[in-house]
Amino acid sequence: MRDHLFQLLGTSFFPRWKEKHQVRLTFSGHGPTLHLPPPYSIVIQESEDGSWHVPTTTGDDIEKPRQWLCTTRKSLR
Repeated sequence: MRDHLFQLLGTSFFPRWKEKHQVRLTFSGHGPTLHLPPPYSIVIQESEDGSWHVPTTTGDDIEKPRQWLCTTRKSLR
C-alpha cells in the first residue's frame, strides 16, 4: 500500500476505510494485544442538521472512552 498511499490520501476514501478496518498490534510483557477499530468514527463529524460533534479527548488511544462536544449554529431566522 505504501506505493499508493500518497495518491489515496488525496481522496477521503482511504483514511475512512483505514480508520474502520485497521487492527493494531502491540507487544508487552504479557504478550501481543490486538486493538480492534472503534465501533464509531473518532474524528470531527457534522450531522445532517448542521450540528458539529467534536471529540475532546486528545491522543491516539482508541480504548479510552471519548467525550464529545456538540455545537450547533444559531438559526438566522
